Amino acid sequence: MLVWSLLLRDLSALETRALRQDVARVLSTLSASQAGLEALARDWGHWNDTYAFVASGDETLYQENLNAPFFETFDLDLVLIADRTGRLVYAAHAEAAGLGALSPDELRAFGPEHPLWLRDPAAREPRSGLLQLPGGIALVALSPILTSTGEGPSRGSFLVARYLTEARLAAYAQHTLAAVSLAPYEELTALVAADHPGLTQHQLAARTLYSYPRDDATLLGYAALHDLFGRPLAALRVSEPRVFYQQGLVSARALIAAVALVGLSFSALVLVLVERLLLARLGFLSAEVARIAQRGDVSARLDLPGVDELSRLAGDINGMLASLERAFAALRESRERYALAAQGANDGLWDWEAARGVTLSSRCAALLGLPEVEQVRPPWQLIRHVHPDDRQRVLKQLAAHLRGESAHFESELRLRDAEGRYRWMLLRGVAVRAEPSAAPPLAPAGAPSADGGVAHRPQPTRSLRRAHRSPQPHPPHATPRVRPQAAPGGGGRALSRPQPLQSHQRQFGPQGR
Repeated sequence: MLVWSLLLRDLSALETRALRQDVARVLSTLSASQAGLEALARDWGHWNDTYAFVASGDETLYQENLNAPFFETFDLDLVLIADRTGRLVYAAHAEAAGLGALSPDELRAFGPEHPLWLRDPAAREPRSGLLQLPGGIALVALSPILTSTGEGPSRGSFLVARYLTEARLAAYAQHTLAAVSLAPYEELTALVAADHPGLTQHQLAARTLYSYPRDDATLLGYAALHDLFGRPLAALRVSEPRVFYQQGLVSARALIAAVALVGLSFSALVLVLVERLLLARLGFLSAEVARIAQRGDVSARLDLPGVDELSRLAGDINGMLASLERAFAALRESRERYALAAQGANDGLWDWEAARGVTLSSRCAALLGLPEVEQVRPPWQLIRHVHPDDRQRVLKQLAAHLRGESAHFESELRLRDAEGRYRWMLLRGVAVRAEPSAAPPLAPAGAPSADGGVAHRPQPTRSLRRAHRSPQPHPPHATPRVRPQAAPGGGGRALSRPQPLQSHQRQFGPQGR
């Protein structure tokens, strides 16, 4: 837009200068025509025949000289001869078929009282200028009537006039591209007043040239015209096509179109490069990461060659995947070792997690007479397997451990298997908390309660001794792993290890006390 504004501003200034030059040429042509008309009036006014005609009224003068060829030769519209009192002694104007008499309006316009006439006997110099006549604005020149040697006294005035018709104005502008016309003086003053509010009439008269753009196609130039007496008469209006401006518009539009085309091409190139070098690679990277995440295959790797940031990011992701693969391998190996150790120790594991429930290992399920597959059960279902006489004690011990009152959880209890028989088992575990002070509460609705204190470890009772008298088969120990419900910001896990029972407890049956 800046280039557009500067270009059009410079072109407007250029064509304004050209227009003012054309207006000046038209004014110069008009002045030359006025000077020629003044010389014609002087030649005929300073002539003995004219000087004698005013005194005698001899018709030979205008019959032989002031005839139709005279008007055609000098391109005249009007010839007047008046004595010193302003009385017309000869008056004729050119017509298509010859000469004609003045109209009544013209006769009144050139009456004896008109200030135009030269009444001074000592007048010697002619004068010329523009004058408003009944037929329009005319260029007039008059000379005092003297002898051929310029001696007086002056006997009157010899006047010739030429109307400023459209044809003559066009002839004045034949060396320019302008169209010349006469406009009312008020048109110019209105334009100047709008453009120069503080301009006075005197300043308006001193400044002769003005230019105003009519639209994008036409430029108007004005020149103030004054009559023979110095009064404002009309405005010379010169209209020119804005060739430079129009060509500038075409060039500016072509320049803008070229810049826009270059900009669009550059933008398209940038988009293509961004698509190929960034978006496509970024999409490929995102799709590969999503595929690896969906498959859970940490052994997969990203193949994104290059030396840019995306390639370095792919390398970092590959490094992270390698770290995860090593960690998972170590975890798998640890689990395998732990499973072998647990299997060798004949332990059963269970994991109590608030979000999932209680997960039983296959060995733990086998100890309870359940299908030997890993399964998840709600906590309240397993609590119902605890012998009623042991339930409150076990829950109090578990709650005390979850409150942090014991370093680990340990309890001997009877659990009912799938066939309805109660088996003695030793549970040991440790709660894992997010914060040492966090004591996760137990879930309600059949879940263990946090109320109650720490119970003592049960000792062999009479019922145990009766078990010796009525031996029942007792499976190996179940070592549950407890993950209590986590409080906000923490969680818990209890892990038990198998403990050998006393010899009098090994064949204890399901009977109660």
